Amino acid sequence: VLIADAPVGVTHINNDQHPAGFWASNVIRFLGENRDKPFFIYCSFDGPRPPLTPSRPWAELHDPNTLALPPDFDYQSDDPPPSVRHLRKSLSGMSREDHRRCLAYYYGLIRQIDYNIGRILEELRRLDLADDTVVIYTSYQGEMAGSRRCWTNPVAGYDSIIRVPLIIRLPGMVHPGMDRHQLVGLIDLMPTLCELAGVRVPEKVQGLSLVPLIFERPGEWREVVFTETGCAGRPGGICRTVRNADHKYVQYKNSSNEEIFEELFDLREDPRETINQINDPYYTDVVARLKGEIEWWEINTDHAPMYPVGENKPPVRP
Repeated sequence: VLIADAPVGVTHINNDQHPAGFWASNVIRFLGENRDKPFFIYCSFDGPRPPLTPSRPWAELHDPNTLALPPDFDYQSDDPPPSVRHLRKSLSGMSREDHRRCLAYYYGLIRQIDYNIGRILEELRRLDLADDTVVIYTSYQGEMAGSRRCWTNPVAGYDSIIRVPLIIRLPGMVHPGMDRHQLVGLIDLMPTLCELAGVRVPEKVQGLSLVPLIFERPGEWREVVFTETGCAGRPGGICRTVRNADHKYVQYKNSSNEEIFEELFDLREDPRETINQINDPYYTDVVARLKGEIEWWEINTDHAPMYPVGENKPPVRP
């Protein structure tokens, strides 16, 4: 099976040669060499996403025939986002059995990565560094993993793509089982680490330190959170989302900053995001409020240049 021209199946290299094991071993080596110094480590395992090629024994831990496909596997929208329509067409040759085989290797790769994260955590304990080291587990993107018969991360605003895990470990400060439901984003990690390390947070940082949440003193917190994915030239263009506790508004624009598609999801009633309520009069006020939020964010937030494919200048903004 191929997904986006990337192989799916068992690799014949062992864990030491696999990217997951290789990077974990490098982190372990670095810890041993720098145990007496302050350190910051960014370890990216580049998965689980295609290529889905775990080593044995992880590649053989899951029987494809016993795996359940996602609940929305057979869901077909009458009007999906352009990128999802394009991806479904490119993967239309995959059978249900193909999707199950991909899930088996996907889960196997997750478990191989988890094993190697465990190696790093064990080394922190062995070096007596565990109680003084902040460990954050997160991801910069999600994975459709068979949702809507799709894989990888099309330019879309679904939770399966943009709602990523965030686990923080710091014994004595973050208590086991602590669960927070406030809206947070990856931009919050930098000010959080600065505050925990006693480093001044630079001005103009857009994120919020999560330390008040960690110490159970949240006070006033943001009511909405934003995301932006895609780029000019890709199917779907640029996708921006804004969500609050109950609703998510999704806006797609092309390289000329023209709106080409909209979605609104009622996350309480429709957590799988299968009903686009954008044209339902009942949600008119919700759409206006969230659209106003994203327009405010667009005006008041500095942007990195986004270059259309084949051009060397950013798109014209209104």
